[in-house]
Amino acid sequence: YNCHFNREKNLSSKYDLSKCKVQKSSRKIIYFLGNSHTDHFRETHYRISNDLNISIDGISVSGCIFPPLMNQKGCGNIQLKQRERVLNSIKDGDIVVISNRYPLLEKEDSDNWFKEDILLSEIEDFANKIIFRGGKLILLLPSPEFQVSIQECKNDWFRPITNKYCTVSEDEIRKERKSIYQLFSKL
Repeated sequence: YNCHFNREKNLSSKYDLSKCKVQKSSRKIIYFLGNSHTDHFRETHYRISNDLNISIDGISVSGCIFPPLMNQKGCGNIQLKQRERVLNSIKDGDIVVISNRYPLLEKEDSDNWFKEDILLSEIEDFANKIIFRGGKLILLLPSPEFQVSIQECKNDWFRPITNKYCTVSEDEIRKERKSIYQLFSKL
């Protein structure tokens, strides 16, 4: 079900994106868009589709946020084609869910594409087009991130003590997310 693409320069016509849709008898479609962090919702896709008889259209692209920004290196046209495809097919009652990873940790300060006002204007432009067509937009903001991989947080015979970075206070998480929330509060 649904599709995940690695970064590519361009999405060629050989990809049949209609295969990324779980078709149900309901007219309503929920689109899940974003970078690889939207893949966290694959189980949600499955449950919505099966339990509520709603079609799911989900495409994610590694390291390439949605809506697309021109200054993201290595993303080519994948998310641009995705944007065009959704805007051409969305109808009254459909829902678009956008979930991206927004860099939170200090080590990523050099990757400041998410702080630019262009991101807000792209989201606002896309949202207005969705609403004009009768759709709804859900924008998911960042989930907690840790400085180590989750695998490093499991005690094992060769690692009997939990890594100190595996426990993060709620205050620390809120502090890390503050700049993102401030940015999106402008919408």
